[in-house]
Amino acid sequence: HSSTTIIHDIHAPSHRAMEKALQTPIKVEITTTLDEFTQSLWSEKYDIAYIDPLMYPKAHDQYRYIPLVNAQLPQSATLVTYRASNIHTLSDIKKTHRLGFPPRQATNTRLMLSLLKNQGYFPHQDYQPHYSNNEFNCFMQVTLRLAETCPLSHVTIELLQRNGMMKRFRILAKSHEISSPIFIAHSRIPQKIRDKIRDVLVKNPLKIEPLGLNPYIVTLKNASDNEYDALRNLLKNGL
Repeated sequence: HSSTTIIHDIHAPSHRAMEKALQTPIKVEITTTLDEFTQSLWSEKYDIAYIDPLMYPKAHDQYRYIPLVNAQLPQSATLVTYRASNIHTLSDIKKTHRLGFPPRQATNTRLMLSLLKNQGYFPHQDYQPHYSNNEFNCFMQVTLRLAETCPLSHVTIELLQRNGMMKRFRILAKSHEISSPIFIAHSRIPQKIRDKIRDVLVKNPLKIEPLGLNPYIVTLKNASDNEYDALRNLLKNGL
């Protein structure tokens, strides 16, 4: 599967259920880069979107997006390396090491860059950062030993553990937890329609099973704006 195919498979059941509930076709757009997606989001192109938590405060406060549902689990970034790597702890990181990351503005990346900075490790000065266009490609860089590390989401770590694959990797560090990714709707969508969409999403958990792995089910709940107040404060302080 390509990363876009994986994303399509995850959201296809809720897409079909949403079309049935609303009795209208719904166009799905999956972008290939985070920059492309972000530009479309800030242009208010999307009626509904599923976004990283760090995007939410700006989407709500500046671009009139309203919270719908989010996952019943927090977001964090776990830095992993392959088992044979000579990096056993963060103190083993050297200037020549190539550390992999998802896109520069992705939540996993920003959480891990913040952790490394707080531990006294700075890109280009203490290690060489390499940014992939998504988490999947970042992880493959480590699998193929083209990069020493990659920060993975809670869901990806759960998938690896459930499928017995974590024995191939070593955990080096874990960031603090923040609010989870969230489905949002633009305020131009009437509340009656937003309520129907919210109901469909709650009734259709996300089933994540890339590459034929045993699935991980992400249940969704009604989201509220105040869940992201702590995140707003972190962003104001430079996260």
